[in-house]
Amino acid sequence: MITDIEYLKNELRNEVTEKRYIHSLGVMKMCEKLAPKYNVDSERLRLVGLMHDLAKDMEKDKKIKYILDNNIPFSETEKANIEIMHGKIAGHICKVKYKFDEEMCRAISCHTTGKENMTMLEKILFIADKIDETRKYSSAEELRDLAFQNIDKAIIENINHAIQAKKYHPDMHIGDNFSEDKFKDINEAYKVLSDTKSRKRYDRNWHTYTQRKKKIESNQKEEKKTLKDRLLEMFFGITTTKTKQKNNKKLPLNGENIDTDVEVSILEAFFGTSKKLKLLTIDGKTRTFNLNIPAGIQNRDKIRFVGQGKLGKNGGKNGNWYL
Repeated sequence: MITDIEYLKNELRNEVTEKRYIHSLGVMKMCEKLAPKYNVDSERLRLVGLMHDLAKDMEKDKKIKYILDNNIPFSETEKANIEIMHGKIAGHICKVKYKFDEEMCRAISCHTTGKENMTMLEKILFIADKIDETRKYSSAEELRDLAFQNIDKAIIENINHAIQAKKYHPDMHIGDNFSEDKFKDINEAYKVLSDTKSRKRYDRNWHTYTQRKKKIESNQKEEKKTLKDRLLEMFFGITTTKTKQKNNKKLPLNGENIDTDVEVSILEAFFGTSKKLKLLTIDGKTRTFNLNIPAGIQNRDKIRFVGQGKLGKNGGKNGNWYL
């Protein structure tokens, strides 16, 4: 694990705005102050406090690309509010690039929304982010004092503030950038914490359609001839009535499938989109299809149009069109 604070400060400074960098230093200091009160390793708290907002100022399309490229799970609520995903992205970067341990990465991942059964380290980062010295909203000082008395009560009070977010609306604090930041943070947290489904990971990986080929078995078997039948046929040209003639009826053959590649942008894959596609059919005609691409589709996923492939023969089923 990389623990060189000066090195990490330089890394952070290259990724965030000056205001965000100052806030991160403030959260780091608040974590240091709370560490002895709750008997938590101050070194690990310093690191998560410093790096928690590493991905906060990442551009939206880059956030989406990072989420998809690294298979980071997200809820329906998070999909609708991409900005709150900055914690999960930062947690992943700190795990991969800076080798932070699992608990530290979880703390960074949930520092905006919180989660069930938080460890003390996770609780401290969660509340420190809301009460560092750069926070100037009206009840910040009161919440800071409460955090040193009872951290659980401080967290509950912060959530109550989130529910009453209008208290901190920037329109009520003209010119106060920190109030604006606070309003955004608590609004994001409330949207997630108030939604019971947001706790559950949902599977954004869509199942790839696969075709199961059916074996065609011929029930038309030529009956074995007896010795008597063979002698009569050989010497007299007589075919007995007991010998069944071979059924020359052609077997049904299923049509072949058609595979077509469709390119979509990162934003289209994440949010879903609609496209019009043209297909040249087996008889040379062009058909137009409206394709609804579901949100969360991934590279190499397939969408199936049943029976829109090549024509079957002898009564066999048409193939499918896979996009």
